[in-house]
Amino acid sequence: MREALRRYWPVLVPVLVVLGLVVGYLLKPRLVYDGFLWRFYWGPIVADSVGGPVAGPGGVVAYRGYNWVNTLTWGLVLGGALLGVLRLLERMDVSLGTSFVAAVTPFVLFGSTARALEDAGIVEPPVGYLFITPLIYVVVFLLVLGALLLGEWMERRGRVEREGFVAVSGTLLFGVNLLLFASGLESAAAEPLVPLQAAGLGLVLAGAVYLIGRYLGWGFLASPIGFGVVAAHMFDASSTFIGYTLGYAEKHVLPTLLIDATGTSGIMFPLKLAVVIPVLYYLDLFDEGSETFETLLYLTVLVLGLGPGTRNVARMAMGV
Repeated sequence: MREALRRYWPVLVPVLVVLGLVVGYLLKPRLVYDGFLWRFYWGPIVADSVGGPVAGPGGVVAYRGYNWVNTLTWGLVLGGALLGVLRLLERMDVSLGTSFVAAVTPFVLFGSTARALEDAGIVEPPVGYLFITPLIYVVVFLLVLGALLLGEWMERRGRVEREGFVAVSGTLLFGVNLLLFASGLESAAAEPLVPLQAAGLGLVLAGAVYLIGRYLGWGFLASPIGFGVVAAHMFDASSTFIGYTLGYAEKHVLPTLLIDATGTSGIMFPLKLAVVIPVLYYLDLFDEGSETFETLLYLTVLVLGLGPGTRNVARMAMGV
């Protein structure tokens, strides 16, 4: 029994949560749906789509953006999904190296630009709901997983190289978004140079961290994957910094508190480094005996920087 629970808890926990919500809804529908699901989860997605507060069927007003409840929930879901994918890949005898991180990057760019296209109204509801956080993460996750499994199946039959198939699949999807994105640059409020500015600043800062890492002999900062992760988060911090100069505001809970407390969005640069450098250090020390698990951890950290940063610059480029 204990062994079964250990092996299948990534599936059992979500099932039990869903059953609990169903039972709660049957007993107290207004409390569970209006006061919990609508207020903290579905309502913010709808509010994000319409661009402001929106009242649900029971009159409860939901606000766009993140709150402490859904932020903690998505964090737990992310951790559970990571372990669930690891178990799936282990059962299929599929191993992933750090080259897989580069192969998945086009999917990250696809998801982030799709989110920005929804912001710009180019992709409208109900399809547009799929491109709002956190649903967009689910969509991209399923696309990556599908490309990975199909690529693995084709590689085992000698038809393609798996990482190459994943990279090409993501690039094609990202290319479709770029075609749609071009139409959004026609706005009078568009700032088409912002992506280049944020990328340039992010790369310069990441390069400085890389050189410092080499000078100090810190291999975790001077490795290709370390540079990539730092660059992704410096890009995200740069997008926030530039965004504030253009009148935009941060949506996430903790950064908003720190920016308000310090009075400058420049706090994002040391904040990012204060989080990312220790994470890279401990990942470098991590020895679970599973390269796949380590790769998924690196990918997760990279996505948390590159995803929001890409969405930010795409929005500003289109003047949204």
